[in-house]
Amino acid sequence: MTSADLSVAAGAVSASGLITLMLTTILCWGAWGIFDKKALESGSPRDVFLILLLCELPQIPIAAAILHGQGLAWEPSWSQIMWPALSALTMTISTLVYLIALKEAEASYVLGITASYPLLVQLLAVYLVDEPLSLERLLGSLLIAGGVFSVGFSARSGTGEGSRRRWFIVGAAVVSTVCWALYGLFDKKSVNISNPWFVYFWQSVFNGILILPVAAYLRWRGHRAKLRSGRTWLFCALSALSLSLGAVCCLLAMAAAPATYVIAICGCYPLVMYVLAVAALKEPVNWVRLFGMALIVGGGIVIQLTQAL
Repeated sequence: MTSADLSVAAGAVSASGLITLMLTTILCWGAWGIFDKKALESGSPRDVFLILLLCELPQIPIAAAILHGQGLAWEPSWSQIMWPALSALTMTISTLVYLIALKEAEASYVLGITASYPLLVQLLAVYLVDEPLSLERLLGSLLIAGGVFSVGFSARSGTGEGSRRRWFIVGAAVVSTVCWALYGLFDKKSVNISNPWFVYFWQSVFNGILILPVAAYLRWRGHRAKLRSGRTWLFCALSALSLSLGAVCCLLAMAAAPATYVIAICGCYPLVMYVLAVAALKEPVNWVRLFGMALIVGGGIVIQLTQAL
């Protein structure tokens, strides 16, 4: 795909269309974590992870059909394949680690503390995607980081086993945060050189390929997968649908705007997730955590004001 084709694709997204894409991403990703938490009620993190990967398989023919329907020419190059592959790999690592943490803690806590990845994006984007460091966007990202700190502070402190368990959850959240930041930047590298639908297709292909080494590793570790729970499959399917729809909208938005802007705005999904966690998971209202969520959204608003629409 030529640079002219990419410019046309990016320009085709209006200001209102860009906002719609980002809002859709926020809503989908807010629901995504809730579905994962519900799936973990009837399955282990390893089983849920395997089912989530299996739920990615139908996306391969769907993406291929979309490409065929749009009449896009297949001109794959090494870079067009490499960046989606790295994106799929980092997403796979972050998902597994985050599921382990999500099994051990409240959904609003885990997803809230991992929402600091826009701050990393601001810093890494300077080197990975050649985007300038904006002080206004950095301020918005710092507000988001402050919100994440408040979310982390909202967890009950403990000693002994409880304290070690808390640090384990925080460590897992940190790994997920770093991987999600890299995932977003790899996505931006991908859409800079290819149509977003090609990126979506190759990510789906590599997600399918990753099932084999993951299943082999779990078998080597002696894990016997239990994949017969209809409830687990239902919520995993809903999770995969929400994650994929949000990811596609995010890719389309990044084809038309800087990654530091899109990723930071989409990073406001924890507020939606918190409302759903209270309503669907019956989590108690935690005012410190709610304050943290408000800071995260406030940071997103500050970043929104930096974009000339």
